[in-house]
Amino acid sequence: VTGANGIYNTDDLKNMAVEVDELLKELVQNANAVGPDGNYLFSGTSTKTIAFDVVMGNVEGSGYPLISEVRYQGNVDINKIEVDENAYIPVDSSGNRTFWAEQQKLLSSRDLSMWQAREDSVISVDGQEVSITAGDNVYAVAAKINNSGAAVKASIDPVTHGLDLVTTDSRQLWLSDKSGSVLEDMGIIKDASQKPPYNIATGVSLSGGSLFDTVIALRDAMLRGDQEAIGGRVLGSIDAGMSNLSSRLAKLGSDFERAQVNVERDSKTALNVTNLVSREGDVDMTQAIMDLNMLDTVNQATLSNAGKMYSSTLLDYLR
Repeated sequence: VTGANGIYNTDDLKNMAVEVDELLKELVQNANAVGPDGNYLFSGTSTKTIAFDVVMGNVEGSGYPLISEVRYQGNVDINKIEVDENAYIPVDSSGNRTFWAEQQKLLSSRDLSMWQAREDSVISVDGQEVSITAGDNVYAVAAKINNSGAAVKASIDPVTHGLDLVTTDSRQLWLSDKSGSVLEDMGIIKDASQKPPYNIATGVSLSGGSLFDTVIALRDAMLRGDQEAIGGRVLGSIDAGMSNLSSRLAKLGSDFERAQVNVERDSKTALNVTNLVSREGDVDMTQAIMDLNMLDTVNQATLSNAGKMYSSTLLDYLR
């Protein structure tokens, strides 16, 4: 990595940081893309809520405020697009999955070896509800999380005896108490007045950031002239983020193709088979086409971001 081997001086790196900051702004703009119906594409089912909010702050090496944090404002619920009668395609385009760079890890330091659930409760892990029975211990909770279908692996720390959680792919942890206070009592999240994903309790170790965090880290390392950081963890995180974005893009592309095939098939059926007019009349083709257009827009927005991340504009700084 040229930038990390001392070829560029501090002034060169600061000039590069300016361009990386512009790339960051473009990335945020694309992540807040709006579909043809005016809905935000990467907010989960909270389509009227902007997907990502920008926090400005002072950054070492810069004489003016820059983007210091990008926070997800949507949810992790999955949209469903109807492509046929009683047939739906799930569209998982939540921004804190699509634009995440690393697996997120939560390490709890609280000793839970003697902990037991006080009452029947329900917790939510990555959008999956997990029922907890009064008397369950931490091992039972971990087992139920692992069997819930959530993209999260739970384990008990052999040293602290706390509950550790790690996502199985690049995504942000999403934890809440739906009823009861199991996760709060375990010291993992704050009280119910705090909403995910920014409700993790103080004292809990959390690692694994978003694509925005990675680009911010690259820009800040350039501003500081920290060549070691540029060629170390930052480079690995960017690779992971691009890999995740490509995987999400491939999934969205296959969903779009499937939706397109179904809409075309239904259109031909509605036009050519008169004895099925009554049944096909129940299918709102206008809505189906709008849904298809929305999925296509999500696909194109993700493709746009993948193109930006793969472009030489950013990668040239890392050679």
